[in-house]
Amino acid sequence: PTVSILRDHILMGAVAYGCANAAAFARTKFSSLLKGDEVHPDIMKSIMKVGAWNGDMGTFSWFDKRFKSSESEHERMNILSALGSFRDEQVVKRVQAYVLSDVPQRNLFIPIDALCTNPDAVPLMWEWYVSNLAALEQIHPIQYERVIEAIVPVCGLGRELEIKAFFKDYM
Repeated sequence: PTVSILRDHILMGAVAYGCANAAAFARTKFSSLLKGDEVHPDIMKSIMKVGAWNGDMGTFSWFDKRFKSSESEHERMNILSALGSFRDEQVVKRVQAYVLSDVPQRNLFIPIDALCTNPDAVPLMWEWYVSNLAALEQIHPIQYERVIEAIVPVCGLGRELEIKAFFKDYM
């Protein structure tokens, strides 16, 4: 079991840090997934993340269709995690909108947390949070707490005074 977990955890990192072999392997597996072939469940989440990492709006559409048609909550959670891996700003903005329009409240924190660990999405997250505060405040307090915990530590770097002032007034 630990090897299975390690494989999934290490694959996306290897791709992000430029390992050509890992990237080729993951791209091949994601292409297979797009064709409807099976991918081993142990690496499914990382394969989806790499697909998003290399993807565009067409890839986002594939994820949207798969999310809406999946009967597996586990697969839906993997998809939501992968949605946070897109690097193109327009796709990231589309994912941000999707989070509020199509993601069930119980899973809302999953793509938000993933976006907050994506260096390409981080610069867009604080403004998104503030702009969508009214909508985010409507979610369950435990879920909302997770959103704040995801956004503030990373997306607040370099904005410490702004963040402190915001939450001082917010409290």
